[in-house]
Amino acid sequence: LTYGIFNDLTNLNNFYIESNLIKHLDKSVFQNLTKIDYLDFDNQKLEVINSFSFYGLENLKVLKMSNNMISTIKTQSFYGLKKLELMTLVNNKIKIIEINSFEGLDVLDYLDISQNLLTVIKPKDFGHLTKLQ
Repeated sequence: LTYGIFNDLTNLNNFYIESNLIKHLDKSVFQNLTKIDYLDFDNQKLEVINSFSFYGLENLKVLKMSNNMISTIKTQSFYGLKKLELMTLVNNKIKIIEINSFEGLDVLDYLDISQNLLTVIKPKDFGHLTKLQ
């Protein structure tokens, strides 16, 4: 998905874009979708979550990205998602979580990263996620 593709959808609240063949998200591709509170991005072919991929989704509460091909989560991938409460990353191929990938997710209380290829989890990867249950 390229930057600017959603510029005219400024009143969108829920976005169900699951089960497509999307492999790449440009930085800030969702920038003008400030009203969205639910984004379903399950069942894609996404391989990497780049820094600032979800910037602009300031009211997002639910982000679903299960059943993709994600192997790496880059630093500040979820920057700006200050209201995010629930994130699913189930059944990807996650091997690498870069430092500060989940920084700023202060109200996140549910994170599911099961069924991935993680071999090492460092305490500082998740240490600031104090609301996780």
